[in-house]
Amino acid sequence: MTFKDVTVREAQEVNPKLPKKHIGDDVHIWTQYVNAAGDGVSTSVYVGEVIVV
Repeated sequence: MTFKDVTVREAQEVNPKLPKKHIGDDVHIWTQYVNAAGDGVSTSVYVGEVIVV
């Protein structure tokens, strides 16, 4: 899944909402940032594996 416009870099956190059907699933998280103009993209970073609650 891709989430768009869920946080700003300065917040240093994000809490995306996944469909309830994923509760209890293990998911792998990657993150990247795109600037407001859409013409600059950061390197993606693997955050880790989490269990959806």
